[in-house]
This record gives sequence, C-alpha cells and structure tokens, in this order.
Amino acid sequence: MTHPLRPLPVPLPRALALAVSLGLLWSGCSGGSAGPGGGAGGDGGGTGGASADGQACRLLKSGPFAPVMGQPTYTFSTPAPPVQNDAKAYRISLPSPSRVGHVSFKVPAAGEWVLYTSRSLSITVFTWDGSMIATKTVADHVADCTEVKGRESFDLMIDSRAHVIRFGPDSGDSVDLVVTAASP
Repeated sequence: MTHPLRPLPVPLPRALALAVSLGLLWSGCSGGSAGPGGGAGGDGGGTGGASADGQACRLLKSGPFAPVMGQPTYTFSTPAPPVQNDAKAYRISLPSPSRVGHVSFKVPAAGEWVLYTSRSLSITVFTWDGSMIATKTVADHVADCTEVKGRESFDLMIDSRAHVIRFGPDSGDSVDLVVTAASP
C-alpha cells in the first residue's frame, strides 16, 4: 500500500531554512573547518602554526627570549622569578654549583598547561606551598620541529599564589622555556 505525498505543514521559507540548516549540520560544518594544514584547526603540518606545539617551536627557534635567573632554592617567603604564557621564550639560568633553578608561574585559567624546553632535563611543578603536582604527559620531542627537546604537561588549578617550577639538577648553564595552554 502506498501513501500519497502530502504537502509539508511548515511554510516554505521556514522549511527551506530548516533543510539548509540540516544540510550544513550533516556536512560537518559544526566540527570546524580544515585549516591550511589539512586538519581541523591544524597548524600546517609542522611549520609552527596555531597549535601549542607549533607555537613552542616558533618561539624556541626565534624568540623573543627573556632572560630569567632561576633561584637555587625556593622558600615561602621568597617568591621565585615569574614566567608567563605570553608568546615569548624564557632563558632560565641554572645557578652554580647545584644547577637547579626555580621560577614561578601564576595560572591564569585552570586547565592543562604545557612546559616546552630546549633541552631534556628534570622538571618538577609544585603548588606555592610545596605540594608536588603529577605530570600528565611527557615527551622528548614534538613532530613539528627539532627545537623542542622536552614537553611536559600538568593539570593546574588557579590558586591565590603562583606555582613553582623547578629545573634540574642538570649539567647545563641554562634552558629555554615556553609555557602555553595545551589548546591555545
């Protein structure tokens, strides 16, 4: 048994708008558009584009670089020099003889934060009162470039005071650091 086609009870302009909307949704427009790298929001396949890895590659390669003297020790009463997620690389000096340097990072928004370094070395992140924060991910390189020799991410919460990042002990004099949100 066949049923005859009946006209839509919706006025034609509204039906047309609904059909166009469903067509766009069906075609995947709600998932983002493909960037120049071919992926949704991609960074161009390693050229240092919009991804967190791409930004770190660009900054570790060409700066700008801001010198920071890492503190050999950290105490509650003496805050460590600050670093930020401000589109620059920080050149952290690791003082002799221990070659350990402490800096501080005031978390602007809760979430996953990534520390990129120009050399592979020990990194530990603490809350201001000394509680160690577990590393979420660790890598010794990124696919985007050769400048990144260390990539560690941490889930950080907003706190009344800055977090403390410890580099070393290490045999080198300094390390370049880029701090960025996991998804800028």
